Amino acid sequence: MALFVLASAMTLARAVHTPWQHRSPHVAGAARMLRRSAWACRASASDAKDDGVNSDNVASNVAGFTSGGPIFSNPLPRPTGMRVDEIVDFPTRLRFKIIGVADDTFVADIEQICSLSSGHQVTATSLRDNGKYKSITIDLRIDSAQVFYRVYEDVGKDSRVKFMI
Repeated sequence: MALFVLASAMTLARAVHTPWQHRSPHVAGAARMLRRSAWACRASASDAKDDGVNSDNVASNVAGFTSGGPIFSNPLPRPTGMRVDEIVDFPTRLRFKIIGVADDTFVADIEQICSLSSGHQVTATSLRDNGKYKSITIDLRIDSAQVFYRVYEDVGKDSRVKFMI
């Protein structure tokens, strides 16, 4: 299985090659990256056999990489605990950018959610309407890290929200 996946990655890397006058730098870089990844994973698979590690996991990582999926099947664990309070001095005013599906009540609903979550009124709002999606920038007073995370959690519960910074 692992050799088939590696061979597929090499075939894909060769298929990307075109004559120099027709090749963009991005395509050339992608081909180089695929070739290097295939060789590195081939080495990793052989090292894994020597170390007693399951080489199918290495092969699935290559398959995920070449198909546009996640590179690693077992990502590193995320740190637990709240770290925002180490970076930000509370209370403070923060700006949140929320992108969501355009709807007549989207802006008012998001402002209300932010106000209820933080316990303060939204001080400023700017809106960009791009047809299918709306982008809202909200200035909001945040008293603690818990309130900060609550705002993100409550806004994320709205099914129309696609992205929040």
